[in-house]
Amino acid sequence: DLYCGKYSQLNPQYNTNFVSLTLGERFLTYRALIEDGRVDAFMAYFIKDGLITASLIAHDLQRPRNLGLYRLAFALMIAEAAQRKALLNLSAGVGDFKMLRGAVPVQEFDAVYDRHLPISRRLPWVGIRMAAGLGRLSFRAAKVFVSKT
Repeated sequence: DLYCGKYSQLNPQYNTNFVSLTLGERFLTYRALIEDGRVDAFMAYFIKDGLITASLIAHDLQRPRNLGLYRLAFALMIAEAAQRKALLNLSAGVGDFKMLRGAVPVQEFDAVYDRHLPISRRLPWVGIRMAAGLGRLSFRAAKVFVSKT
């Protein structure tokens, strides 16, 4: 519910098939907070080149908020990195929450290599690149407009 109900439908829509696949293929490592056979919170991560990247940190939205389940799952992720003596990438999202707990913001970038694809598969990426360029231009224009007034 946390990823599929609370946030934008543009976010990844994780489901049981995703969890089964990533568990079965051992693509992600899962840790959970379980009470009375019920998963109250969990985290999932992967490790590459000594860097742990937290892919999912979630909790049961039906449980009382004062249990601090998200904080506990978050702390579990930090403990896992400390135990492994690994760097920890908590990725984007809930930045204020993370900075209050000592996280340092770092600019993130996504890149897509598409030159090997047929033109029909490259066109959507061309459109995204053009839209991003227009966004940068309008942002610069807005800064100039604001600075001249």
